[in-house]
Amino acid sequence: MIEHLGNLCRFILEPTRIMLGETIVITSGYRCRRLNRAVGGRGKSQHLTGNAADLHIRNHDYALRLWQILMANNHTDQLLWEHDEDGNEWIHISYSDHPRHFIDKEFKA
Repeated sequence: MIEHLGNLCRFILEPTRIMLGETIVITSGYRCRRLNRAVGGRGKSQHLTGNAADLHIRNHDYALRLWQILMANNHTDQLLWEHDEDGNEWIHISYSDHPRHFIDKEFKA
């Protein structure tokens, strides 16, 4: 798991932060099974292995720039626009050694 977290940071989060020129707020990273269940995460969530992070969206312009940078990253496994029943939104990004480049094509901000 530590290796997975390192790869997520090295290949996705840090390059994104540099290109964005701003801090990135991670609202969720690694989750144990108990926490994952408590927040309604899926049984096979990449958060369980340290391969995923959820990112805070500050405003529309920030979200658009963040989305574009993550979408262009060749290491992106999944890029999803997620939300909960209270209307909170965030960007889910994951890394894999063999990325699928699965991107939720609809930018929603």
